[in-house]
Amino acid sequence: GADNVTVHNASASIRVYTPSLEVREISNNPKVIAGDPVSFTVVVTNDGDCVLGDVYVDNQFPDGLTYTGFDGANWTKEGNRFKYSGNLKPGESVNYTLYFNTSHGGQFVPNVVAGSNLTSNDTAKAYSENVTQVLTPEMSVAKVSDKSVVKMGDKVILTKTVKKKNKCMLGGICVIYEL
Repeated sequence: GADNVTVHNASASIRVYTPSLEVREISNNPKVIAGDPVSFTVVVTNDGDCVLGDVYVDNQFPDGLTYTGFDGANWTKEGNRFKYSGNLKPGESVNYTLYFNTSHGGQFVPNVVAGSNLTSNDTAKAYSENVTQVLTPEMSVAKVSDKSVVKMGDKVILTKTVKKKNKCMLGGICVIYEL
């Protein structure tokens, strides 16, 4: 406005976007025996209201899992960072699968952190579905005699006891006795 001028008002609306993403990790093999291969699927979801670009996931592989490869459309690997080459639309999810060999027993969850051009980092939540338990089958065998001293011709009863040492189910156990 000004002197001798009619006052005019103007307004403009501004759309404010809320970019957001979520990353999940799913164990494809919840229980295995040490030495078996395992895999985890990493899922990134745009749960915001705008398109995300430069989507990435950083992975930390725990001791006991040896990385052997991955597959996923439009994903590339640079060190331990996986980059998605497309744009992620609101409500859309993309994924890739990591493959490992197991070297010893334990509970394993590769740690993943995701981000994009418009979001800060998001760490995969501790869902029950993202843990792989690697079991190491172990057993002990004990042999006990009913006598500590025997003479030639005496009858001796030998008892062998086989025990498992952990929670791993064992099957097809065979005991071979040699004198």
